[in-house]
Amino acid sequence: MSVNWKRFSFGAFLLASLSLLLFGCGDYSGSQTAQKSISGVVSGPDGIALEDAKVTAYAIGGNGATSSVPLSSPASVQSDNKGRYRLLIPADYDGSVMIVATKSASVGARLAKLLHLGGSSDVSFRAAIPRHLVVQPTIPPAMVSFATNLVVQYMASNNAGVFSPDNIQRASLVLEAFFGFNFTQTPPPSSPTDANTSQPQQDLLVSIQAINSFTLGSDAAVAAVVTALTEAGGIGTVADDIKTGIAQAIIELKAQGIIPAEYLPSASINTAISNAQFATIATPDLSDTTAPAAPTSLAVSGSSAKSVNLGWTLSTSPDVAGYLLYRTDATGARACIGAVAPDVATFSDFYAAPGATYSYVVVAYDNSRNLSDASLVVTVTTTTAADILPPTAPAGLICKGFDYGQVNLQWLPSSKTRIDGSVIPATRYNVYRDGEFVAFSTDTYFIDVTVSPSTSYTYFVKALDADGNLSAASPTVTVHTGNAPAAVLPQAPTGVAVTLASLNYNNTPLTWTASTTASTQPVTYNIYRDGVIIATGIIPTSYNDDSVTPNSSYVYTVTAVSTEVESLPTTGLTVIIPANPDLPDTAAPSVPTNLAAISVASNSVALAWAPSTKSSGDQVVAGYDILRGDAFGDNFVKVGTATLPSFIDTNNVVESTSYTYRVRSFSSAGIRSAEGLTISVATTAKIDLTDTTAPSAPAGLGSSSATATSVSLTWSASTETDLGGYLVLRDGAQIADVRTLIGFVDTTVAAGTSYVYTVKAYDNSGNLSAAGSAFPVTTPAAIPNSYTISGKVTVNGVGISGVNLSNGLTTAVSDVNGNYFFSALPAGTYTITPVATSFIQFAPVQRSVTISSSVNGQDFAATITGVLTGGVSYPSGTIVGGISVPAGAVIGGVTYPAGTVVGGITISSGTIVGGVFYPTGTVIGGVTYASGVVIGGVAYPAGTVVGGVAYPAGTVSGTTSYPNGTVSGAIAYPSGVVSGLIEIRPYVIYGRVTDSSSGLGLAGALVSTGSYQAETGPYGYYTLYVPDGTYTVGATLSGYTPGSVAGQSLNASQQTVSLDFVLVAAP
Repeated sequence: MSVNWKRFSFGAFLLASLSLLLFGCGDYSGSQTAQKSISGVVSGPDGIALEDAKVTAYAIGGNGATSSVPLSSPASVQSDNKGRYRLLIPADYDGSVMIVATKSASVGARLAKLLHLGGSSDVSFRAAIPRHLVVQPTIPPAMVSFATNLVVQYMASNNAGVFSPDNIQRASLVLEAFFGFNFTQTPPPSSPTDANTSQPQQDLLVSIQAINSFTLGSDAAVAAVVTALTEAGGIGTVADDIKTGIAQAIIELKAQGIIPAEYLPSASINTAISNAQFATIATPDLSDTTAPAAPTSLAVSGSSAKSVNLGWTLSTSPDVAGYLLYRTDATGARACIGAVAPDVATFSDFYAAPGATYSYVVVAYDNSRNLSDASLVVTVTTTTAADILPPTAPAGLICKGFDYGQVNLQWLPSSKTRIDGSVIPATRYNVYRDGEFVAFSTDTYFIDVTVSPSTSYTYFVKALDADGNLSAASPTVTVHTGNAPAAVLPQAPTGVAVTLASLNYNNTPLTWTASTTASTQPVTYNIYRDGVIIATGIIPTSYNDDSVTPNSSYVYTVTAVSTEVESLPTTGLTVIIPANPDLPDTAAPSVPTNLAAISVASNSVALAWAPSTKSSGDQVVAGYDILRGDAFGDNFVKVGTATLPSFIDTNNVVESTSYTYRVRSFSSAGIRSAEGLTISVATTAKIDLTDTTAPSAPAGLGSSSATATSVSLTWSASTETDLGGYLVLRDGAQIADVRTLIGFVDTTVAAGTSYVYTVKAYDNSGNLSAAGSAFPVTTPAAIPNSYTISGKVTVNGVGISGVNLSNGLTTAVSDVNGNYFFSALPAGTYTITPVATSFIQFAPVQRSVTISSSVNGQDFAATITGVLTGGVSYPSGTIVGGISVPAGAVIGGVTYPAGTVVGGITISSGTIVGGVFYPTGTVIGGVTYASGVVIGGVAYPAGTVVGGVAYPAGTVSGTTSYPNGTVSGAIAYPSGVVSGLIEIRPYVIYGRVTDSSSGLGLAGALVSTGSYQAETGPYGYYTLYVPDGTYTVGATLSGYTPGSVAGQSLNASQQTVSLDFVLVAAP
């Protein structure tokens, strides 16, 4: 390689844009005498398709030498505006081929000068195609890239420049450790704005930019990389360079929008690079030269405007390692569009274009990468699209439960709003595992039964509409499956340690003592950081973590895995990462706000919050720490990090348990913000994964009313003992998950339109019934001068149910999807106002709209204004008995700025007990305490106890006890009470408050025992902390008749009570 360009962050986009102006289109005509074509795509040093490169084919002789005379006729063609080329060679040619792509020095110099990249040499990349591919009836696509050029350089450094077919194949397989499976046939993104890229394409792009980041176009540096691959001790620090480069490339490519936000590099690449760091990559065995039998019966099973579904009959050969799918478009350009496992006989192409004609074939391959003959060709023409608008990204993805062989997923339904205001539900959902599509579901449930024990999987979901428009991805959820029952665990490794001499701001070098099981059977190792797996399949007893953040603290553990059984972890090792001396930025990002639990299951919690910002330094918010505490808002530990403002916690989450969460942001330099406000979450009961029996289909579906703007549905309750809820479908597409309600109001209908509704039931294990009897409805025509105002109420983009809104004349309540509507309104001006509570505020506060027709899109975003212990919100103001509290927190890190607490009691920021510090000041009734110990080892600031203030023995925060007595000004403190009404409350009452008619959760309801109280959150849930005792618990909300339940006893043997309230609207 002779390119001498420096790495650049924005150059990829500008390069593609400038090339369109500076260069012409590709030549697809070729010579009429040539009978066989070689086609592919050329990419530049940045891994993006390169326009107007000169592409030539040369023969490689039997001695492995490359001819200097072009084999192709005409000799050369130019790559088109998507980097594509097609060359023609003699049909009877029977040898390997070298493809050379160059960009002239003058063009390179002009672009380099404009982009401040330096260098004036030709850009020249090569790709070697082994004979066994060239003699195929149709030659597979041949990419020409930085990665394929490394294959050539590998042979130049390690095989004396002999380009024999075996050397080409062996070098390609070795370098898959860096660039991913089948990278020599994986096309690059067609432009920096190409959104239609697969996981293999994204892996290849990231790896190319990662290696370019430290080789910087130097032939010597590249030669050192490929030479290291054959060294007995492994590639050493080159692995650190590559992994560090990968981490940085991901940040930059995501910031530029070239790779999607949900991208994670394939675990196989990290595993291969990490293993190669300390040992030579195994030489591939190419002794098998027999190609598998071809798959048969390829057929199109379905298509839409943007997708094509294929199926075939598996190859009969026993050594098939998988299948490759090829697509040829109307121009004749052929591309490898994907690969599937050896037992999979289906594939979905989600990147087709509307109204386009494609031809598909499928090819089997074995472990030596011998290719079968292609299947018969199938041709399909996609339909035209009604629009190009995708549905919204699915929200609330959660793992309902998992074990060693099963993962149950659930999420919230998606929809899209067309320009005419009509709301169209998603027709199906694609489920992706480790970046690859694995299945689709027409409902918001999926049970994956193809997982293996003791294995980590990362899932996300995308929604599609009838045209195949594909949404952005949901947040990801990572699940680590357990060991199979009765499995014999391998011995755990021991002695995990950090090599301090090599510890750096971007690298944690770990070592450990091998598991004793390794002496009798193969063992690999999993590495965990803060309880989250970061590496798997590690063979040596060393691992370098190159994805750390400076100024950070991590806890590492290691486990051993043998025959899909994982050992117990090592003792945790805490490592403090030093600062980056080249990044002296000391400014932290803003504190994360609006933290909310979007979904909660038995062993996972989905969180989302408003993104932080950073206005100084590099202005980069590098990520977020997610902290989880106990039920009382104490003992917080880091359970994960996230680069986006969302996180799904599956880190040893226990069923039927209360937790508290906080989030803080951090910069590239590792400077942390303060922690955001606390929320409280109670996980659900454990689901029965052995239950595979679906509930009976719901019966009695009907409508209580249908207007021009809404359809009210009801049905009979299911008799399922563990009913989870109901899914409502309209014209076959899910529009709502109504939990256990037996009714739903569809407010997204159009006047004078026919619809068909069905309902399905699901149980807590995720089993889904068949649809009940269909119910057809035709909405009446619109009434003159009778219009609708509609919109959606969301928190962090997810709909909130149970929010009351007013238009000045009538009221509405948001439904399970957050939608609300006002109907039968005459023309005029209306002010729409959501009812704020002390827990939730809205932006905007209200909307004024003048209507002469129906209007939608009148949306509101909810802001959670503050949280004290247990999820109870205390914005500035009076809380209990005239106690005024400025925004902040008291116990477990909750901070109160200086302000008045009780009857003129002034408290400055600080700590007394349990981490709360009060500096010298007036504490109670004018009594001043300076430093000194009073009772039970509790330290008070110095001063004198005056006015007969008595503190008999008793308890304060678990150590100092105060029995009944008078404290200053006749303020009575019964046993266990501390100033400010703070006391130890170890027991939990939790549940939900709902509306009796709609079944929706009611936000802002007050749940109280008289002495203790909590306020319901956005979805009607509450958590109330109390000491030992028997209580009458009541729920109140303005506009509703209060409800109460007596005789709720809590003590050491009954520590939690689940208590729901159904409130009836006041007459």
